[in-house]
Amino acid sequence: MGFAGCLLLGIGMQQLADHNGTRKRETPEQVVARKFGPRLAGPLQLREEHEGTCHRLVASVRLSAGAECGTLAAEIAAELQPLVAGARPGEGRPVELVVEVHSQSAQLVQQVAVPIRAPNPAPVR
Repeated sequence: MGFAGCLLLGIGMQQLADHNGTRKRETPEQVVARKFGPRLAGPLQLREEHEGTCHRLVASVRLSAGAECGTLAAEIAAELQPLVAGARPGEGRPVELVVEVHSQSAQLVQQVAVPIRAPNPAPVR
């Protein structure tokens, strides 16, 4: 492959790494809209609740007409958990994510609670 080929390959890999590093991260609302939009009657709504030292992030969605709930709350929780864990460093960070799915008439249909685990620290070299 030679020196010139290695040099070109290295430059190409650097440009790819730079491009990936500058890509904008999606917000939780954007992720839910993109992945579950047809099943929802509106945007994701986020709120924080505090009970003593327990901090909780509650994500609420409303089903669109005719949509089946199925495992929607668990699916949304699986998508949001890594985003929330990585985006909320520091004291007072929520320790639990609660996803609520409501019917068209605003009745709670399904609720799932999952712990928010801190992301694994990057290895030190």
